[in-house]
Amino acid sequence: MKTDKKAYGRYLGEETSARFFAGKLSQNEKEQTLRQLSELTRVFWSYLPGAAFRRHAQKLHSGAKVEQALLLADVTGFTALSERLSRIGREGAEEVTGIINSYFAPLIKIVHNYGGDVVYFGGDAFSAGFESVEGEPSPSHLRALQAAFEMQELVKNFTEIKTSSGAFPISLHLALHFGPTEIFSVGRRDLDLEYFMAGRVTNYASQLEDLSSGAELLISRELYDKAKTKITAEPAQGNTYKLVKVNEKVGHLEAAGREETEDIERSIEHLEAIRPYFSSWLTQRIMADPKSGGVAGEHRRVTMLFLNVWGVDFDDDQHAISKAQNYFSVLQEVVERYGGLVNKGDFSSLGHKVLILFGAHIAHENDEERALLCALEMLGREEFGYGGVKQKFGVNSGYVFAGTVGSALRREFTVMGDEVNLAARLMSSAGEQELLATAAIQRKNSGKFGFKNLGEREFKGKKHPITIYQVSKRDETGEDVFAKWMTESKAMVGRQKEKELLNSAVEKGISGQGQIISVVGEAGIGKSRLSRELIQNWAERGYSFFVGNCQSYGAAISYLPWADLLKSYLGIKEADPMEAKTSRIHKMLEIIDPALKEWSPIIGEVVGVPMPESELTKSLDAKLRQQRLFDLVLDIFSWGAAQEPLLLIIEDLHWADGASLGLLNYVARNIGDKPIVLCLVYRPIEVKHEFAGKEYHSQMTLKELSREESLELVKTLLDIQGMPPELEQLILKKSQGNPFFVEEVVKSLIEQEVVAEKDGQWRVVATDIAKINIPDTVQGVIMSRIDRLPAETREVLQISSVIGREFDQHILQAIYPKKVEINPHLKSLRGLDLVLSEQEGSYYFKHIMTQEVAYDSLPFSRRRELHNNIGDHIELSNEDKIEEALELLSHHYFHAQNWEPAFFYSVEAGDKAKKAYANQEALAHYDRALEVFDKMVEAGMLPELTRRIQEELKQKEAEVAK
Repeated sequence: MKTDKKAYGRYLGEETSARFFAGKLSQNEKEQTLRQLSELTRVFWSYLPGAAFRRHAQKLHSGAKVEQALLLADVTGFTALSERLSRIGREGAEEVTGIINSYFAPLIKIVHNYGGDVVYFGGDAFSAGFESVEGEPSPSHLRALQAAFEMQELVKNFTEIKTSSGAFPISLHLALHFGPTEIFSVGRRDLDLEYFMAGRVTNYASQLEDLSSGAELLISRELYDKAKTKITAEPAQGNTYKLVKVNEKVGHLEAAGREETEDIERSIEHLEAIRPYFSSWLTQRIMADPKSGGVAGEHRRVTMLFLNVWGVDFDDDQHAISKAQNYFSVLQEVVERYGGLVNKGDFSSLGHKVLILFGAHIAHENDEERALLCALEMLGREEFGYGGVKQKFGVNSGYVFAGTVGSALRREFTVMGDEVNLAARLMSSAGEQELLATAAIQRKNSGKFGFKNLGEREFKGKKHPITIYQVSKRDETGEDVFAKWMTESKAMVGRQKEKELLNSAVEKGISGQGQIISVVGEAGIGKSRLSRELIQNWAERGYSFFVGNCQSYGAAISYLPWADLLKSYLGIKEADPMEAKTSRIHKMLEIIDPALKEWSPIIGEVVGVPMPESELTKSLDAKLRQQRLFDLVLDIFSWGAAQEPLLLIIEDLHWADGASLGLLNYVARNIGDKPIVLCLVYRPIEVKHEFAGKEYHSQMTLKELSREESLELVKTLLDIQGMPPELEQLILKKSQGNPFFVEEVVKSLIEQEVVAEKDGQWRVVATDIAKINIPDTVQGVIMSRIDRLPAETREVLQISSVIGREFDQHILQAIYPKKVEINPHLKSLRGLDLVLSEQEGSYYFKHIMTQEVAYDSLPFSRRRELHNNIGDHIELSNEDKIEEALELLSHHYFHAQNWEPAFFYSVEAGDKAKKAYANQEALAHYDRALEVFDKMVEAGMLPELTRRIQEELKQKEAEVAK
């Protein structure tokens, strides 16, 4: 297999790759490179069922029939444990992941010891396959039985799990079956492939696992018949048996030899062979940090879309594999278009389950909406029904722990938490061709989709009934242009200079001097609010305006914003019959010029109105067809501008597709002498487009509101008489002058019942207002910016957030876990306006909420480790002036849960504040010391601490006596 040079650059880096091909690597460098490749290979293979993959890699595209024993292991009691831990918040999901990994690790080791492969993980369960191995004296079914029996014996020592919320009974139930299975790959041939196992044997194995309970080990009749002379078993429910003992023990199977990295070329060849089974996102994460397995774990708000797909007969239909491959290719394309990630699949008692994630790898402000659109598009694909494919979906969203499940031998990236479990339960509860959602999803998307309340249902693991909704097609009933601003304040705050610029552009546009206005700014800064002001100004003069929207998931949809503009201008509504839509296009073109009617199919193609090709259009090649479209669009709006001045607005231009930008530049260069105002709203982009170079183009870049303007905005939203200063400070701190953040924080104050309306007035009703949570919408905006950073720059930002709002470069460099120069990353963060610096080596987060979101995304265990390292570094660096650092040391050791130094430094910090007559600060430090003291009592630390103090006192007394 010939590997191209790009692959070498991918794994070695461009510089090392170039030196390798030039023959300039020393022997030591070659050995170091081989060690790095060996580590990479080990990590990549841990994400695949390695032994099975090696045996059948060449057959997976067409499929292979494999006879094997299937072992399904499921943890009993895990659902109750997970639900209870969810009550303590985000740390609960992280704790659940740690528990399941520590429980799974020895079980995975047993599977490998007996030549098995963990094929799928599923929350608190996993499935493994045991194939026959040529030359191996122990048959696969006996190895599977021995492995299951050893697992059962092992977990007898772990009948209870201790957690931060108490102890929980726990056990393992297992099910084993034997027979022929179909194994194959699904997805696009060279990208994002998934390893799949299917057939009646897999479905029955799942049914068997559903039958087992407690600490049972059930085996099927087929497996019993093969092994009955070697085991002791008792009849159980149905046609199954309960395994009591394996009478003839089999030995461990020597691990299948993973490809030795004997040379660089061979190592890269092996990595390239398995690369199609990894998303580009996961590949990048593994490459950036192979030691952590690629994903260190994060707390994130994620939307989970569970899919159940069935109806294909993998045992008797010779086209079954091609049907499955076609389905999953379409699924991946649709999921990718909406910015999601096909996370994993698993066989079930009914077909296959697939978990699709939105926001797990890249956050968006509207991940719930994307998930719903994705599911509804898949449900609307009529072609699947012809092949017998059936589907149903369940969707939920919430904070989860996104990381790896399993062990270094076998793992996968996934999300864990009670919200994930609920999404899976919804899918199971759904009917064929149905999409079910939670109330949380319905609340955020009620104006965009149809939601039918199905009432409350009981779900396993949930203490209270859950209200569920059936979701239907997006509501397209002509949204009012002002609807999306309905939650905003009526009066626009600030932006006086920008309003004057808009007025000037409007006057010029109306007088026949075409204008292009760019409204530029980060998410939530008020771009759309300013364009609303422009619309209001324009409408008050009695002229028409039209709006086109780019969608964050629409970059692959050609001419999307122009389709909006044309449909709006032509008066085409989604509910209109096709004949009416066609007629409107014909009439408009005939009015402009009767000869243009023959070109109608080109406009129809853009606005979703298919028409038969005319004599003029059917022979056009792609380039001529595009040019004719550009001319027609310009003709339509030029004609319209001759009747009255026109305002055309394109929102979210940063998400526009290439074809739309091409059309935009064409229109922009031809409106200089026409009464057309073209308003373009977008976030900062690096590329300079042609339209920005026109002399009639003006750009306004929006900045944050001042402190006074922010408070004025709050008062227009909440007219609170005598607003407490601490509430003002809280809003200002959380919002940092971003109008969207101001509004969302105010909404959160209402939702979290910090303020409430009484007798027609808003009043503060909560006593502790400092603990308000960051609203999900704001968190999504910020997290989407963080996710766009390169992996190492992102890590620098997250670690900086642990130091604090303000941080010094020397502390950051000292605690940074990798031996790399961090200055380029800090420079990049400054360039992106995420951090600022007013003196060399000293930095601070521009937005406090960026620091909070970055900090909250880190695992609690990582935060504690970093706080401890920061405390140690500060302590060491300030040995001669420790009093200056008492407060910082108290803070970092407290959050590190290193109770002993946290206690002493808190007391000393309190004493220091008391001496300075800073009584409030002194009380805060003493309160912390008392809290830490209670923690030390709980941990049983006091006897040992008392003993050490007494010894030190005796030693000092002895020294004094001398």
